Amino acid sequence: MDVQQLAEYRYRTVREVLGGSPIGEVAARYGTSRQTLHTWRRRFVLEGMPGLLDRSRRPRNSPARLSAEVEAEICELRRRHPMHLWQVDLVGGVPLADGRECKMVTGVDDAPEPELSIEVVEPPALPPQGTAVEFKVRVPPSGEITLVTGRQRVGIHQALAGRTLTVWANHRSVHFLLDGHPVTTVPSRLRPEDLAYLTMRYGARPAGPEPAPAALPRARSGTAILAAGEPVEVDRKVHRDGIVHLASGRYQVGFALASGTITLRLDGHLMHAIADDALTGTWPCPVPADRLGQIEGPRTATSPLPPPPLPAGAFRAQRKVHASGRFMINGQSIKLGPRHAGKLVTVVIEDTHYQSLHGEDELAVRPRKNREPITRLYVKGMGTQQGPSRTS
Repeated sequence: MDVQQLAEYRYRTVREVLGGSPIGEVAARYGTSRQTLHTWRRRFVLEGMPGLLDRSRRPRNSPARLSAEVEAEICELRRRHPMHLWQVDLVGGVPLADGRECKMVTGVDDAPEPELSIEVVEPPALPPQGTAVEFKVRVPPSGEITLVTGRQRVGIHQALAGRTLTVWANHRSVHFLLDGHPVTTVPSRLRPEDLAYLTMRYGARPAGPEPAPAALPRARSGTAILAAGEPVEVDRKVHRDGIVHLASGRYQVGFALASGTITLRLDGHLMHAIADDALTGTWPCPVPADRLGQIEGPRTATSPLPPPPLPAGAFRAQRKVHASGRFMINGQSIKLGPRHAGKLVTVVIEDTHYQSLHGEDELAVRPRKNREPITRLYVKGMGTQQGPSRTS
């Protein structure tokens, strides 16, 4: 519609609202929004019919606009140096025998006598196999970071949009870090020429040691390659109902972990849940060993399985088992048997019993004979101290 028809259309909507009709009903009937109708009404009350005409969308001010003095200086420079290049572009390249591609930089002088110049720029040399590079990227609103178009694209949680991440990349793994802490690790699809491209595009520099466990190598089919019996770890978000999604299945890990992120360690026989560096649960592994390489986001497990969290009010002490197969704790003799003689065991002291552990193996659980509160205890028993005994 033309300008006059548009003003009449808006005038009818405003008159109905001013006449007492509900603004939401009028907005729905005329196919507009309540906010727009409020704007029309306000402008009509203040300015009459001229207020219903379209207005320029040009911003009232432009913070990035150059000052008049700077604009005048640029015009003067172009007048005094008419043959300098003022328009530069990077266009398609020339393939080289070693797989690299030279880029052509073109420059155009828009002076009264236009002049074109072309310069061929040789790309950086291909890095050796295994070389790692490091650079920074900003997370876009979509969370999708494209390192190399058509080859490496990574999704980051949208909560990190606008944040700057450090990227550590080589031919096997790509790590994303925020303030030095790993955010995610994905298998690398980058070739040596891609690492050279990242050096040119992002100013990537040679990287230091790998900041997190390496991603698992993958076959051409995309399946991760695992050594026999090698455990893997994956990070998963726990939903509000205590469920995690793994390999197209849904598994209950506990309501206490809801809305958090846990690490699942799978070894083909057992699945362990790790949260806050503590073992929170163990179940039969729901993923067969021959399918571990097909789950999303696997990585090698490089650290030992952490111990379970201490119960409320519990604490630990160390004792060395005597040749008789016994040790003393809080004035009570605990018998484990001669086969455990010489072992350094960890005793978890709870309100009603003692739990004896050797590494992650539970050796015995014995009831406490003395249930009174413990006010003094050798954390390390005789024969286990590296220095003076500690008390608590």
